Amino acid sequence: MTVQTVDSYGSPSLRIETESGTWVYELAAGGFSSLIDPDRAEWIGFAPGAPVAPDGAANVFRGIPNLVYPDNIGHAGYRHCISEWEERSETVELTTRSLDGKWEWSWTVREDGASMEMLQTPPNRTFWFLYEGTPGGVFDPSTAVWGTDPGGRASSIPGYDKCAAGAWKRAWFGDRSSAWVLELSHLTARGEPSLAGWMASDEQGSNGMVVFGFGRSHDNGANAHLTGVQRFHVRLVRADHIEPQSPV
Repeated sequence: MTVQTVDSYGSPSLRIETESGTWVYELAAGGFSSLIDPDRAEWIGFAPGAPVAPDGAANVFRGIPNLVYPDNIGHAGYRHCISEWEERSETVELTTRSLDGKWEWSWTVREDGASMEMLQTPPNRTFWFLYEGTPGGVFDPSTAVWGTDPGGRASSIPGYDKCAAGAWKRAWFGDRSSAWVLELSHLTARGEPSLAGWMASDEQGSNGMVVFGFGRSHDNGANAHLTGVQRFHVRLVRADHIEPQSPV
């Protein structure tokens, strides 16, 4: 594991290179702006842009975990947080707090993935845990693959206006051109809703991102459902290691 402090679009960041992928964490944002697999494909691809729909799906909307809306706490590109980190023998430990002191969470990055725990939330506030990016490094709904528990591998990801929904504990995303998939797990799930859909950034559908969320639903707008202490795990894993666990 190699750790460097870097500049990500003007934001001080931590670049963590592991055997299974390279993570870039924006310290003032409290979120990942980049995740690159061992074949050099970019699975998030955050970049500055206008934070308006649908254009932002090509750049500024992207990230992991994009926790708090509309505050944009835990979202790449913003500076609403402060983070501390420590490199240990086999892990990198990060602790992030919002500037108002009301939100706090931690990440542990290992060679085989990253785990997050929400430690503190304000009373009467909800949040979600999102992956917004490009599975396999491309925006191509026709070649995308994905699956959930308990549904197994799905045939296609629907458009954002007709998101797939379910009370999922685990989901994974990839592309037929990639040897890797991104697996996301909600380790403390208690039946909260989740969703997945493509958001195109233009009418031609030439760019955009997957919108996936634990604890997110769409009913007269986007709604968050998670509260209190929650734990999550994210990892890049070879596709042939995960798909047999999710039969069609």
